Amino acid sequence: MTPAKPMPYENDAQYLDHEFSWVKAHAAALDCEKKLADADRDEGDSAGRMVGKTTKVAAKDLTRRLAELKAEATAIRSEIDARLAVHRQSKTFTLGFDLLCESTGLSDEERKIVLFLTLPAVALQVASDIYAGLGYFGSSFQIGEVVQLLRPQGVGDWLRCRRMFHVTSPLVRNNVVTQDWPTKNAHPADLLNATVSLTVYAFAVVVGEPDLIAEGLPSGGDDSMSN
Repeated sequence: MTPAKPMPYENDAQYLDHEFSWVKAHAAALDCEKKLADADRDEGDSAGRMVGKTTKVAAKDLTRRLAELKAEATAIRSEIDARLAVHRQSKTFTLGFDLLCESTGLSDEERKIVLFLTLPAVALQVASDIYAGLGYFGSSFQIGEVVQLLRPQGVGDWLRCRRMFHVTSPLVRNNVVTQDWPTKNAHPADLLNATVSLTVYAFAVVVGEPDLIAEGLPSGGDDSMSN
């Protein structure tokens, strides 16, 4: 059977729904990886040796589930990329996400950061359900939590990811994200504990609803949130 030809997105909401389905599979895979690592540690300590076979069965099930989730996330990502290519070629309209990333010079990884932060901004309950397995709750993330969603491997990756939240980075200097530091006299370790969320400006752009830039402002509020 011939696969259906990718079609342009009808609107920004449809695109975001597609991306959120990838985030769900991606987050579930990370949660599964965490549980598998915990199972491996349990098998290696005295408690693990006591349960023996049970721990090995759990690890086997988690390994199989992890492979399924990774395959699902990869398939969804491929579908999105193919559909994005068709959408951009069609020139029907520019997706809000593309508009924000192009106008602020965001990299692919920075685009993912915006995506991770868009989910709780759109629907906090949905975000809580998706991120619960990773222990993330609330309307804003800590920077360290967002970085973990990028799956950094080693010191070099962590340092590179930290730079994405530097005051001179595209995300910060272009009013895409806002950060709330835990202390006034910040130390290096404090950066990862700072909370980060989308600005009203960025949210309004990515969801394709410019009038939302005034959301939460008093009637006749100023437009200081605009970029």
